[in-house]
Amino acid sequence: MSALRKAVTAAASTALLATGLAMSAPATAADSGTELVKSGQISRAVNGRVAGVAGCNTYVDTVHTDGRWYYYTVNGTSTITSHSWAKLSFVPRALAWFRTDSAGYNYYYAITNANQLYRVRIAPDVAATVSLKLVASGFSDIKDITVGQGNSGAGYLFTLSKGGYLRRGAIKLDGTVGAYSIVKSGMGTTNALTRSGNAVLRNTSTGATLADYNVILGVTSAGQLQQHMIRFSGSGGSATRLTTLASAGWTRFNSVDVANCTGDVLEYLGRDNATSRVFAYKDTDGYNFSGSDISYTGTLGSIPRRTYGA
Repeated sequence: MSALRKAVTAAASTALLATGLAMSAPATAADSGTELVKSGQISRAVNGRVAGVAGCNTYVDTVHTDGRWYYYTVNGTSTITSHSWAKLSFVPRALAWFRTDSAGYNYYYAITNANQLYRVRIAPDVAATVSLKLVASGFSDIKDITVGQGNSGAGYLFTLSKGGYLRRGAIKLDGTVGAYSIVKSGMGTTNALTRSGNAVLRNTSTGATLADYNVILGVTSAGQLQQHMIRFSGSGGSATRLTTLASAGWTRFNSVDVANCTGDVLEYLGRDNATSRVFAYKDTDGYNFSGSDISYTGTLGSIPRRTYGA
């Protein structure tokens, strides 16, 4: 994404954020007689420390040029703390966290500069031992990846091609990925994907579940912040839904991470290309098909290394 000029003062930066992000007007709500609500939390743990369960806490991953892996704990809109973690034999050009299992192992998917897809497993021991599994080669056409959680522990790997195709493949128990299918097209201007959790469409009268969705954020080269909902179970509602949360202003961020907060609240964390500063935005209802309730809440510390959407 293109960089935005570095603000000369913190006040100027705040003023730019307050006026420079064009939020979208309310979009069409869920189908008549239905409502869309968050389904569970993204619960990631590192050495027993859990993020994304209460408040607006999350982890942000970075990998230094020597392969040293850092994760940053982001505590709401107040603090960022750096932790040196694992060591990789390569620097990923795309990276997505999948899950933390019951034994405390963290699983990721990563694409190398040689265009190979690896599953990365990091142990909960002091050394943060890394195990790599080669999943596939020939990923030169893929510019970003993210992961969606399914029901009963299942998961999906989403790949975004340079031609604008979003494909989905089911993650198997052994870490490999099944056959991909195209779930969306026309995403050629989307530069980055970020996992934003799951949502459920239900009948407002009976409470019956009509469909389950993976929710993914995308940032376009025109500076739009977009929300993509991809149905993975059920037959109610649309198979996919697109909401433009902001119509301009987000090209300044090379990555946007999402913190799951209490209720349907989401927090978006953007890392500025020019300054490495992290800016926080609160979405009071992340599932109402609108960006009109997104507000700038503060400037956090810096994350100086390359970051990846989850």
